Amino acid sequence: MADVEIDNNPASELAAAVAAYSTYPFGTDEEFQQGLNSLMAGGALVGKTDEEKADVVRLAQIFYFNRKTSNNITVDAVRNYEQAHAVKPPVTPESDSNEPRVLSFAELQELIQSGRVDEIPNNRIIPDTLNEAPPSESKTPAKLKPWEKEASTDV
Repeated sequence: MADVEIDNNPASELAAAVAAYSTYPFGTDEEFQQGLNSLMAGGALVGKTDEEKADVVRLAQIFYFNRKTSNNITVDAVRNYEQAHAVKPPVTPESDSNEPRVLSFAELQELIQSGRVDEIPNNRIIPDTLNEAPPSESKTPAKLKPWEKEASTDV
């Protein structure tokens, strides 16, 4: 006797899950955005083509969606859905131009070893000389020594 699944067709469940994935508001989900920003700060998108960047973002979205909704959709299912429904692949967010990118330790080490310290964000050049300006005058009274405190209270 053949097994017949009634109302429990895994293909229809997968299709429904992928359809729900395609409408999920990843752009406004703050928890997802924080995770994506940490991926970007870790250098996950550095040196990748636009297609590779879209794949990384897609993988992050699928992982997050599966974790949030207890589904188990696959990359292949999402790609097939995107091709069948002419959905554009995920757009990789560009980092804020006002915010310097956080370098990984390996990137920082490479910049230092190659002498390109001017490319390190928030790196200030500190001169090897002392400040030539005259020292400022103290405006606070000197703190009393313990024996001076006793003498001032006895008077």
